[in-house]
Amino acid sequence: MRTVIIPFAFWLVLAGMALGQTTAPQIWLQPANQTGEAGGNVTFVVAASGSPAPALQWQVSTDGNTWSNVSGTGFSGGTTNMLTLIGATTTQLGNQFRCVATNSVTSTASNTVTLTVLPAGFVNVATIAAGGNFTLFIKSDGSLWTMGLNSSG
Repeated sequence: MRTVIIPFAFWLVLAGMALGQTTAPQIWLQPANQTGEAGGNVTFVVAASGSPAPALQWQVSTDGNTWSNVSGTGFSGGTTNMLTLIGATTTQLGNQFRCVATNSVTSTASNTVTLTVLPAGFVNVATIAAGGNFTLFIKSDGSLWTMGLNSSG
């Protein structure tokens, strides 16, 4: 049996909705950083509430400043609580994601999370050093691999 703990703030929002009050969107389950293997799928999950119920829109940023709505091939669920990257690539390493919940009151953005994509075949890898855009790996056969931006080292 699985126990799920619901934050008290969520119950307050539900009580407000039952009374017909309008409330700003509230993110009560923040997405988490995700790591996946190139060619595989990676999923981010968020949960929001508000009254009226908020519309959700996932966004992506490659620089942490400019945000674009997620859409098109390679993504599923851009306007749902579960965003899936289909066939992730190493060029997406370091991309940041967030979900914006919007209703008639206002918009609220989730925490920003980061995607890490490992090259295909990197199973049983230990990260031995990592920087902002650079990571060193040691594989089970003892070989050392690097991944990241050339400008980072």
